[in-house]
Amino acid sequence: MSLYVRSVSTDAINAEWAIHRLEQFLEISESHLSPAGLQETKRPRGEVLQDAQIVEQILDKVLPGWDRTPESAYERPWKPQREAAQRAIAQLEQQEELDANLGESSPVLSAGSLHPWIWESCRTLWSTGHYWEAVGSAARALNAKAQQKLDRGTCPSGSF
Repeated sequence: MSLYVRSVSTDAINAEWAIHRLEQFLEISESHLSPAGLQETKRPRGEVLQDAQIVEQILDKVLPGWDRTPESAYERPWKPQREAAQRAIAQLEQQEELDANLGESSPVLSAGSLHPWIWESCRTLWSTGHYWEAVGSAARALNAKAQQKLDRGTCPSGSF
């Protein structure tokens, strides 16, 4: 079973560029039967692999949690990426309508725009989907930096 989760925000994404790259991938990864009866893509495998590297990063941003795993070894080449690319295009093209009809009108903050102290302390956890732990790590980092700035980071021996 595939899992597709709506991204928190696509504001930081250049939607026009992402859609173009996804459509390009769909074009070059389209498969057909070769004269020998094998599934082949329109472009050589190496070119599709190079494009897939970029496309998978777009998919990670637009559809966090998308499933890279093929359902079987006999499935068409690039099927998970192609299905996710089609979904991501729809997401990007319809984002404004979705936000207007389904989302809250609250402001959206890109994690990458956080202060470097905060972002550096939680980037790894956030990028691996450990959001709860990332927020805790960011809070601890902010507290430590604030204590350091106020010269309260270390307590003199014997006094509290």
